[in-house]
Amino acid sequence: MRKRILRYVIVISLCLLLTGCWDRTELNQLAITSATAIDWDGKEWTVSYQVVIPQSIANPNTGGSPGQQAPVMVFSTSGGTIRGAVQKSSREMPRSLFFAHNRVIVIGEQAAKQGISQLLDVYLRNSDSRETVSVLVTGGEGRKILEQIIPLEKVPG
Repeated sequence: MRKRILRYVIVISLCLLLTGCWDRTELNQLAITSATAIDWDGKEWTVSYQVVIPQSIANPNTGGSPGQQAPVMVFSTSGGTIRGAVQKSSREMPRSLFFAHNRVIVIGEQAAKQGISQLLDVYLRNSDSRETVSVLVTGGEGRKILEQIIPLEKVPG
């Protein structure tokens, strides 16, 4: 009888120790990306991100009015490989990139000539990425497309 009670106590104790959030990430630790651009300059890859600024979206008066803060920020990282450029993003921004809300990937003309399949392979290997993202190829640099602010939309990506 004692062994049975001891087993129950041990099982209940273990169950209490195993509860909780294992992979918890707070919202203030994430940088939500709405668009991504990939460029190739002949020597290295440049990956650009259009990151949403939550304060600009939360205030309904900051829409696309001139003189107001833009609702997004664009920054770029470069590297010898696409994966290396993506890994350098942690040096540029204190928050970790969150790709679940990414709507579009803009690929520059030179990067597209290197092969679109490898670009999409690197993007889709991220567990946050979605397969419903739109892929666009531009005649110039993809970053320039991300920097354009469209007044009709709050988040241009």
